[in-house]
Amino acid sequence: MKVLMRYGLLTCLGWLMAMGIGFAQIPPVLLESSRVRTIHEIVGQRVESTVDQRIEAGKRFYQQGEWERAIATWQPILSQSDLTPTQQATLWTYLGMAHQKQGDRAAADHALDTSLQLLVSVPEAEGASIRAQVLNTQGQLALDQGRAEAAFTYWQQTTQIYRALDYPAGITGSLLNQASALEMSGHHRRACQTILTAIGLEGQTCELTSTDAMVPVLEAVETQTDPSLQLLAMTSLGNVLRQSGYLTQSQQILEQAVAKASSPSALPTVLLSLGQVEQARYRQSLYLYEQTGDALDQMVSLAKQALDHYQAAADLTSPETPMAVQIAAPTLELLTQLRAGSVDVLAQVKPQVTARLQAQLQLVKRLPLEQLPPSRSLITSQISLARSLTTLATGTGQPFTPGIQPATDILPLLRRAYTQATELGDVDAQSQALGAWGHLYEAGGNEVEENQRQARQFTQKALALAQSIGADHLAYRWQWQLGRLYRQDQPQALTYYQAAVDSLENVRQDLVAVETDVRFLLRDAVEPLYRELVTLLLENSVPPQANLKQAVREIDALQLARLEDFLSCNLTQQVALDETQLDPTAAIVYPIVLPEQLAVVVRLPQSDQVQFYRTPLSAEEINRTLDSLRVQVEQPFLSDQFFELSQQVYDWLIRPIESLLVEQSVDTLVFVSDGALRNVPMAALHDGQQFLIERYGVALSPSLQLPVSQPLGDVGLETLAFGLSKIRTDFLPHAGFNPLDNVEKELASIQSQVNAKSLINQHFTSDNLQTLVDEDPASVIHLATHGQFSSNPGDTFLLSWDRRISLDDLSQMLNRRTGQRGIELLILSACKTATGDSRATLGLAGVAIQSGARSTIASLWNVNDLATSELMSHLYRILAESGKTSRAQALRQAQLQLLQTPGYQAPVYWAAYVLVGNWR
Repeated sequence: MKVLMRYGLLTCLGWLMAMGIGFAQIPPVLLESSRVRTIHEIVGQRVESTVDQRIEAGKRFYQQGEWERAIATWQPILSQSDLTPTQQATLWTYLGMAHQKQGDRAAADHALDTSLQLLVSVPEAEGASIRAQVLNTQGQLALDQGRAEAAFTYWQQTTQIYRALDYPAGITGSLLNQASALEMSGHHRRACQTILTAIGLEGQTCELTSTDAMVPVLEAVETQTDPSLQLLAMTSLGNVLRQSGYLTQSQQILEQAVAKASSPSALPTVLLSLGQVEQARYRQSLYLYEQTGDALDQMVSLAKQALDHYQAAADLTSPETPMAVQIAAPTLELLTQLRAGSVDVLAQVKPQVTARLQAQLQLVKRLPLEQLPPSRSLITSQISLARSLTTLATGTGQPFTPGIQPATDILPLLRRAYTQATELGDVDAQSQALGAWGHLYEAGGNEVEENQRQARQFTQKALALAQSIGADHLAYRWQWQLGRLYRQDQPQALTYYQAAVDSLENVRQDLVAVETDVRFLLRDAVEPLYRELVTLLLENSVPPQANLKQAVREIDALQLARLEDFLSCNLTQQVALDETQLDPTAAIVYPIVLPEQLAVVVRLPQSDQVQFYRTPLSAEEINRTLDSLRVQVEQPFLSDQFFELSQQVYDWLIRPIESLLVEQSVDTLVFVSDGALRNVPMAALHDGQQFLIERYGVALSPSLQLPVSQPLGDVGLETLAFGLSKIRTDFLPHAGFNPLDNVEKELASIQSQVNAKSLINQHFTSDNLQTLVDEDPASVIHLATHGQFSSNPGDTFLLSWDRRISLDDLSQMLNRRTGQRGIELLILSACKTATGDSRATLGLAGVAIQSGARSTIASLWNVNDLATSELMSHLYRILAESGKTSRAQALRQAQLQLLQTPGYQAPVYWAAYVLVGNWR
């Protein structure tokens, strides 16, 4: 009898979740019976047919979204004198759900509390499932109010109850609810792991870095027998993967979810999620397009797909619902991004964007926002709408958009969002609303004193709220905003800017490896913060030493942020370049590209004072000169234009400190380069008499930090050499590459000069590379094979006989040498930076760091095969002959040998090779 009673208690909840409790991400807890059961089935007692019919009528009203009529139907039933505590508790639960849907927090809380009080007198087994439903609804209420931690706790308790009842569908649904709370809290990895556990993959890693890695996940989702739970799991996982940066995988699973979404009520949520991942991929493609000029058609296609999916979701959604607002916000955001973004993209979508933008603006004005119940999602959507409208109204990036009045179109959104956030006690949302309010006044123009006063006032309130809850992800934005607002008061502005970068550092350390949209955060927003701060530090005609040193630190923080963003990891065990134990004959040069100047800070080896000089130039002119020099330096001859451009850059960077370098007997220059300077081989700079390499060894450092290293003379030159001289025809990974005829000669020369083991062509497979690296603790690894460095980690690779070895794969291969010494020198003798990629050296630096190598020698462009063989032969001979020669000086001498060889005088043959990392 007890078993039958428990089964009845469970099945009573089938209709509850089928009615769509909360929003689309709250799962059905029970759908094993298609027949809706009534209260007399729960407790095994007979209820008058009129009562039974009224309960059923209330359910139908609820399912149709007529929550007020559902409440009016259920409320009178409670006056029945013969209802048991279980029956009363169930009805109060129903009422709590309906009040929650209405947004009546007080009434919902009262109903649910009443239900729990009634359940105190009900036996545990009899009331367990109702108690679970109460907790589930309380979790939804908490999530709507932005109280993710409280929601998570409620849903943990729900899961425990369903585990005790041994009810798999309830367990799955409540775990998916927990994932929603974790996602709102920003814990996307934990959310992902919780979803995988919910679908039966508790041991599966969330490192879903490829479509192949998604196969077991998709198979597990397919095994879910309940269609609603299956769809929810797919949508939730798609959202978490998007937030974690796995955009292709997110799109993959969401496209399948759309195909499976048969219910018109469920489809808008899935379409919205798919549009959001396509919008994220558009932003990613736009960033890459700005670096490489590639994939314009793909970028345009992604933007159009996102707009089409948003429109499809809107077509299925009533404009009087919260979902309509959730769809409108990203739609307007994307249209605004397209209008203010790349001219090339806009040229292809302008007619469509113009028409949709006008239609969207009219839709936004018609949304019945004041009639919708307050929730976290509604508040954030209103703030998003306000931000997009602010951008359009103030002409950021494009001319002013007519028809938008801040007083009537934007301020009401922010007022309502702030009021609702206050009512819900959502401090995070209050801060967001006030910060956006301050930005609206900032965008209105600082030249108007009242605008500036209002902007400061609202932003300071927003900052205080953010700091009260430790929300650094908001605090840095408002500190930065205040820095701009106090721009004319340098000390005050510096205080706010410094606070902003400090808060941002906390955000990066917490999120860079695992969370959210931090990649886009860094690329789209953060770089201007650092550059604005550095410009402020250097604006005096003679900046104080403290400002100069801080400027260097801030640019380094940006460089480090870029690398951590690129590598998705935190960089540790590094040594600061300015520490006293480093090379006393090396000067460190920090060129910094700012909007209206090229600033250069130099740290000399025997002085605690840094040198500073600047050249007034626009960033556009600097980049144009550097791009032209890069083209000239790759020519197989020396032209007048090369000498003109090379000497121009030499004058910017080196000429002002020539005498100081001589006075302090400097023999090595270490460049911590910024912007397009990273793609220029400094060895090829010319002073009018000779190349820079003829006077100094040259090294590059991706940031002020270096891995701890040992001199090669102390560790030996045992080498593992791998080469690929042949290219496999009709083998896709090798497509587009030519044979390297002199690789065999190169490897033979290495073996004749140092103790080396080598694998070539069909023996140089990824598995053999891994095996040899695991077994042999050699300090030098030499890879004579094609490869490419790119600002996109996915396009950074090395070529082996059997496949392309990605950056992640290479990192894992070279860092598995447990208990062995690290790689002192990694040489990549036939790789190149991606053509046209202005930040491709991120890939080079990424390989250098991810490999664990203390130093890396690689090329910026494809180098003549024979010239490479000659240079490498010289390099190993020099390293072998003198154990005390530094890496920078060994590379310099090898380059000079080639420079002095007839036919190889042009920099294209020797200047491509750069030393990255420790130069000693």
